[in-house]
Amino acid sequence: KISHISTGDIFRDILKTDDPLAKKIKDIVNSGALVPDEIVTEIVKKRLSQDDCRKGFLIDGFPRNKNQAELFNDYLEKNRTLVQEAFQFAE
Repeated sequence: KISHISTGDIFRDILKTDDPLAKKIKDIVNSGALVPDEIVTEIVKKRLSQDDCRKGFLIDGFPRNKNQAELFNDYLEKNRTLVQEAFQFAE
């Protein structure tokens, strides 16, 4: 009974809107670039602040690299959130 958080779903939902963030992401993706780690992390943090995540969450598709993991870890430490880690990265 925990929330399943999929970054792909979050991006698809955002891209259906006309807000400034959606436009920024569309421009980045249409240029062939990857969405910067800071934006991806902010989007995940915003999603995790919703009420359904209070009982726990499972994140699918995030973090995708070491930088995202470090940014997310900083967020977790600042918010005193405990997470059972299952990260593995190639060096």
